[in-house]
Amino acid sequence: TNRAEAEAIVAEIRRRLRDPELSCWSIGVVTFSVPQQTLVEDLLAANDVLSLFLDEDAAGAATFPAGRVQVEIIYF
Repeated sequence: TNRAEAEAIVAEIRRRLRDPELSCWSIGVVTFSVPQQTLVEDLLAANDVLSLFLDEDAAGAATFPAGRVQVEIIYF
């Protein structure tokens, strides 16, 4: 795995989700190994990045806001 690359990806996703103009766009991340995919996903979770993307419904459950597509990380 390449931790520096994964950290850079997470930082860029965080930047885009905090930017009002960019946060409405979908984000796709393609990795070339399952371990790298897992590392990116783990760093997103550890840094609570996806919470920037989610809203809460009336019951407090996390939901994806209308008009936004979730972050996709795939192994290719």
